[in-house]
Amino acid sequence: MSVGKPIDIKGDNDLLSLLRRADPDELGVFVDYLTDSEKGRLSLSNDVCATLVEAKSARVYPEAVIRTMIRELQLFGGNSIVNLFRSGGVQYSEILFDVLEHLKGSRDDGDSVADIEVKVLKKLWGLTLEGVPREQRAELLCKFASVNAANDRGSDTLSMAQLLSNAMAASSFGIAGGAAAGVGFASTRAVSTMLGPIGLALSGVWGTYNLTSAAYRVTVPCVVLIAYLRLRLDA
Repeated sequence: MSVGKPIDIKGDNDLLSLLRRADPDELGVFVDYLTDSEKGRLSLSNDVCATLVEAKSARVYPEAVIRTMIRELQLFGGNSIVNLFRSGGVQYSEILFDVLEHLKGSRDDGDSVADIEVKVLKKLWGLTLEGVPREQRAELLCKFASVNAANDRGSDTLSMAQLLSNAMAASSFGIAGGAAAGVGFASTRAVSTMLGPIGLALSGVWGTYNLTSAAYRVTVPCVVLIAYLRLRLDA
């Protein structure tokens, strides 16, 4: 990328700091969401797409590239085709509020960005479990308890974030693709057997809560991934 004035990310410096600490594979999943697994999107310029794909291939993410990733997420921060093409974009916090609102969740005065991310995760996890057939739900919860016990952080919320991140990546790119890349314990057998039913249940959530637009196909999984990163890196 050419050297010049830093890309304006509308004050999302906390998000910049967080993503700079992420692993290349985790950032690669982020790039896949933005670029539709490198195929490109209508609202994404060819030059930006090429820049992001090159960074993913090289596994090197300079600050300018991470700023580009944040800026593209901001530009996806709406739920209409008009918003997809507008030049202004929205801050990450607005994207987060919008996702929680569409999941019929609520926030309280004084909630931090991290607090709201956890609310999104918990709401999405609860809705996902509701969509799992009753005969599979107990088995899924048993496996979750086993996986969580094996997680060296020992955090229910972190394990939940990892599973949701992996299920979304698996739904988008296949279990052998995005889901296997850098989102914690995706490659373990126990987790792999959980991704199918979780992914199917998530598909129902997308439809029921009007998250099927091109914008939400980017913003929702990115919010889940960012929430996971914050839990992992700030633990």
